[in-house]
Amino acid sequence: MEQPEDYEKGPDDNVREEDTEVFDYRISITGNLSDFFRIFTDEVDTSDEVLIHKVNHGNEEMEITVATDGSCTSNGQEDAKAGAGVFYGHRDPANQSIRLPKQVGNVRIIQSNQAAELVAAMQVTKPVSKTAHVNLETDSRYVISHLTKGLRKMEDTGYIDVNNAKIIRAMIARHRLHEAPIHVKWVKGHSGHEGNEEADTLSGMAATKTTEDEIDLDVPPKLRITGAKLKVLMQKLTYMAIRQHKSAVMPDRPQTCNIITQVKMQAQSLFDISPTDSAIWASIRSNTLFLVDGCQQCLHDWYALATYELHR
Repeated sequence: MEQPEDYEKGPDDNVREEDTEVFDYRISITGNLSDFFRIFTDEVDTSDEVLIHKVNHGNEEMEITVATDGSCTSNGQEDAKAGAGVFYGHRDPANQSIRLPKQVGNVRIIQSNQAAELVAAMQVTKPVSKTAHVNLETDSRYVISHLTKGLRKMEDTGYIDVNNAKIIRAMIARHRLHEAPIHVKWVKGHSGHEGNEEADTLSGMAATKTTEDEIDLDVPPKLRITGAKLKVLMQKLTYMAIRQHKSAVMPDRPQTCNIITQVKMQAQSLFDISPTDSAIWASIRSNTLFLVDGCQQCLHDWYALATYELHR
């Protein structure tokens, strides 16, 4: 009887060039019994259908080279606008210039360079034949890591504490549905590489568009992997998963929201910037534990400072 893993030959490392990684589309779970148990799973519809298609590693009938890039204006601020660029060739109708939406369904899209880079990589297989060999060129180590070396760890740990997880899941699903090898090559940005320069231009144009574009983040049921493997969950990861779940279902403390709003108002007044919530929290990180605790407690209004002094 045929099994999914019978169709899932590993990537052919012999064809790898310098600075090139091969996307490993395999999805089957192998190992001992502990590899099959997952917790913190999502309440989504899954499927017993298996992904059975053979990736033709020897198909040289059609080979496509595509360059991607991402851009963002006012990165880290409330008015940030991100754009993705996908370049197939000069005057190619498949070229894409995508302004990232701020919301897709109930998913908030962070406007950042990294999110734009991921969306660009997600779109590369959309207009091409499923049997076309794709050479993806990008200057983003972030994208390459999530498509190659970091992929298994993310899926094993259930994407716990992974930024842009929804986009990454959709990107991986799109690539797994492709029926020919996908090679991911790093190129140095802003160094005269034609594809990278053209993709950069497309992403810059996208970031300045006044109208947001639509992107599809749906993952087919047969490709949905939710939850973390029980065998990889240590105390720190479990704690992060619980906090992530609680933050998704519980509203923020009103007083904390009030303090954050005041910080934003002061930043706008004094420095003419509008930092996002995440940028504010990230800005107080320090190697000095005492300093971090003090800043966090101030933002949570733990000290009897202005709020309580007014009532004395």
